[in-house]
Amino acid sequence: PVHLGRLRVYAPGQRIRTARIHLESFNTRAVRAGFELFAEDGTLVAVAENVRFRASSLVHRVGLSAAAYHIHHFLRPLPGTGGISAAPVLGSVATLIEDGIAPLREAGHCEENRLLLDMAARRAAYDIVLGFADRSDTIDLAPGRTGFADCGSDNDNVDDETLHAPAWNHLSRDAVTVMTSLVALLASSELAEAIEGNLRWKLVAQSDCPLPPLSEIVATVLQDDPAWSAECTMLLRAVAHLQAWLTTPAETNSEIDPEIENSADDDAVGAPTASDVFSSSVLEHFYCATPLARSQIDRVVATLRAIMTSWPDGRPLRILQLGIAAGGLTRALLPLLANGPVRSARPSLVVADTDESWVARIANLYARTPGLDAVHVTGALEELNTFGQFDVVVSANGLHQLKNGGVVLAGLKTRMAANAICILSETEPTAFHDVVFSGTQGWFDTAMIDGVAYGRLRDQESWMQAIAQAGFTAIDSHGRDRPALAVPGTSLIIAQKTKHNVSEKVDASAEAVSSMVTESSAASHETGDAEHPKPRRNALLIAADA
Repeated sequence: PVHLGRLRVYAPGQRIRTARIHLESFNTRAVRAGFELFAEDGTLVAVAENVRFRASSLVHRVGLSAAAYHIHHFLRPLPGTGGISAAPVLGSVATLIEDGIAPLREAGHCEENRLLLDMAARRAAYDIVLGFADRSDTIDLAPGRTGFADCGSDNDNVDDETLHAPAWNHLSRDAVTVMTSLVALLASSELAEAIEGNLRWKLVAQSDCPLPPLSEIVATVLQDDPAWSAECTMLLRAVAHLQAWLTTPAETNSEIDPEIENSADDDAVGAPTASDVFSSSVLEHFYCATPLARSQIDRVVATLRAIMTSWPDGRPLRILQLGIAAGGLTRALLPLLANGPVRSARPSLVVADTDESWVARIANLYARTPGLDAVHVTGALEELNTFGQFDVVVSANGLHQLKNGGVVLAGLKTRMAANAICILSETEPTAFHDVVFSGTQGWFDTAMIDGVAYGRLRDQESWMQAIAQAGFTAIDSHGRDRPALAVPGTSLIIAQKTKHNVSEKVDASAEAVSSMVTESSAASHETGDAEHPKPRRNALLIAADA
């Protein structure tokens, strides 16, 4: 080196195993960089800052313009563990959660603003649908029966009210799906009444609408707490987008290929993507920095921290994050990776998502972070085979954004170790989300139920059934049953992957306590024989509705 700014030696005499080199600036003559040297066990040996040296010492080996230094970690199975995670048992996890998670502050205030936004979304849906109704405030959902024909003489037999209705025969299939969903939302709010099956609906007159104007509701939310500005901005933007997009003829709205129209996955037809409707900064703020999103991320991180407090020293902690959701949870997990309870083996994090663009963004942002990998998955998580099995899987509003989410969740059955922990936080279905994202691509991608398509959000029971297919049993679910710990309008599901067989007798060892809770009552009350008597234990089973 030509100049050595500062050198700190923390462990003299240690053999260097790896080095991290940060190129701060360079040209054809000189290079300025920083060095961090690590021992075999990952101990920091020395740090050199503001080191300048001649570029000729490197250019004959590596082109500096294409240089990329990084630390790559390898996950190997520990000998003698048998693929079983070091996660605590069922009872211990429940105790850690109760002791380690503080009650949510200002839960009532968050619930009030959430309900106001739900009211604003219903009023927005009413205003949108009313704009397509005729003079008698009637909306017709049969595209072939309303609107004008291409030939003017064919309109002679159409009544005057229908002539003033929108031209439904020019709307695309996606637009009809959105309009049907909005009308179903109004029907659930008693703002619309069916007058002819599910095709013709009578809307409440504008003068009789019980909901305040949209502008007044939004102003009330912003005056009470400006932190909800992102939700208000997205709702107003969605209203303007839907009013413009629904009136766009299908010929200019989307060119539908017959092969694409008949395909199973046609979410790319018609509606624009969410990033085309909302700016990337607004979407990132919505998923990461809004009061509801921050609370959900804090719940997941606090639960993981509570579990890590009892993690055995020296055992690697392998964490899998499903769904990026703008990267808010990933940023919150970084301090746990750097300062986790595992001393001799640093925790590792693998971020997996079906959105290739977000995976590439996370990979670029954290390319210099050791122990973090971003992987693009397409199905049953086959891309994660090289990482072995994981101990914990976490997600905060990332599951409903996955494509083929059911297939991805089913892949956890082989990717998670025995006794692995699952920590999931998802927003429950709301009118706000169905209005804001109704005009975006892929929001209504599920089967029709009674002629109505539902969005991606699911309730707590649906997510519990989905993870049960992967072998997880719910330990404790903090949702509507636990208002002190739950985020209003969301579900916090904590489950553990267990192996039990109801036909087997309960073992006499202390490890059988957890199996007694999960086995059926008939199996747990069997009478043992003389050689293998059943141990005497008392189990207290608590149900939310009992």
